[in-house]
Amino acid sequence: MKPLAILHVDQFHSWAGQSRRIFSLCLEQRALGHRVTVAVPPDSPLFTRCAEAGIQVWGGCRFPPGVSPLHLLEVARLRRFLQAGRFDIVDAHADVWPLALALRGTRSVLVRSRHNSRPTPPHLLNRWLHGRHVRHVNCNAAKAARQLVESGLLPAAAVSAIPSAIDLARFDPDLPGGPVRATLGLPPTGPCLMVVARLDGHKGHHLLLQAAPEVLRRHPEAFITFVGEGPAARTLADLALGLGIAHRVHFLGFREDVPRVLAAADLCLLPSEAEGTPTCLVEAQAMRVPVIATRVDGVPDVMHEGETGLLVDYGDVPALTAAILRLLDDPALARRMGEAGRRLVEENFTLRRMAERTLAAYHTALAAAGVPDAQEP
Repeated sequence: MKPLAILHVDQFHSWAGQSRRIFSLCLEQRALGHRVTVAVPPDSPLFTRCAEAGIQVWGGCRFPPGVSPLHLLEVARLRRFLQAGRFDIVDAHADVWPLALALRGTRSVLVRSRHNSRPTPPHLLNRWLHGRHVRHVNCNAAKAARQLVESGLLPAAAVSAIPSAIDLARFDPDLPGGPVRATLGLPPTGPCLMVVARLDGHKGHHLLLQAAPEVLRRHPEAFITFVGEGPAARTLADLALGLGIAHRVHFLGFREDVPRVLAAADLCLLPSEAEGTPTCLVEAQAMRVPVIATRVDGVPDVMHEGETGLLVDYGDVPALTAAILRLLDDPALARRMGEAGRRLVEENFTLRRMAERTLAAYHTALAAAGVPDAQEP
């Protein structure tokens, strides 16, 4: 089977889960022998990371927000680039309609990648896009894939659920947590309840703080660690102060060394209102840390309830409290869940597995379009 010429298109200017996934996917696809290019705004971190890694990157196209006549100029510029690049697959990670217009008359096949679980409404524009132009959609959660099929926009054969993955080589579960705690300024003893997520209201940090007084009554040596930055930082600090637990809550801010930070954790929590594919839970399981999260969106896709962790309903503080206490009261159960989580990640959530699933979806799209597996150079 010939190597594919693949173009990834993204329009975001921040470095977050979506851009990390695109970057990792590009590295793996290149390692598998494919020609990979990324079209992304030149001021985005993804542009810089790709350039530094030797991945071909193009920053010649910016789509302004909303609807503007300037879009037509951008479509024309993008069309010239697509024609010159002779791509087999164009993988759209953001707005797909400009690509649909730019690809008309080319041999490239359009694939859409969705990085959230918000429903795709079956309105006229989406019916045109998916009925005439998009050959396959890769969703990062099974819920989003089901919604697409149930909406009638695409048949099941044209939709894949491919969860995000991690570079397993970065995660050493045998890294001792004691020295890490010392360097992070955390207490040397006591269970560490950790949340690795942007400090935003919908992530549910406040729910963990509301559960904390009862947890600390039973386990006064326990403490909470928030890893991340965001607009809710001040609100969370005030809430911890108001609950009288500020001395047991630590804010570490944004960290690049997440595997090392997780070595200090005994439990990883994610009490979110909504999630796509929460990579932080995959990372925690890779470090043999049992997880507690809410039963929403893509969360059940990345962990096994009762085997690698526990799930509760969003907003149910008593259930969240009970789940935490169950694992703190039974260290042997927590240890078994952590070991099962590592095995789960090894089998299902490596970067190579994600890349292979994505490439399989590309070939399905090519077959549906009736074109050869790869264009001749």
